[in-house]
Amino acid sequence: MYLALHEELDLQHRTEVAIELLYRIEEMEARLADLAIEEAGLEAGIFELSREQAELLNSEADAR
Repeated sequence: MYLALHEELDLQHRTEVAIELLYRIEEMEARLADLAIEEAGLEAGIFELSREQAELLNSEADAR
């Protein structure tokens, strides 16, 4: 009886730990998705700045 109760408590604890780990994984996946969106925005900003820089260089070259 004692062994069965101990095994049941152990199984319950392992289940709780597994559920907590799943929640943490979901949180990390959500954070990764947020970071991917942020990265895409930064890359778009870099592209826009590069385009503007190229336009300025062309304007300077045309002015000469």
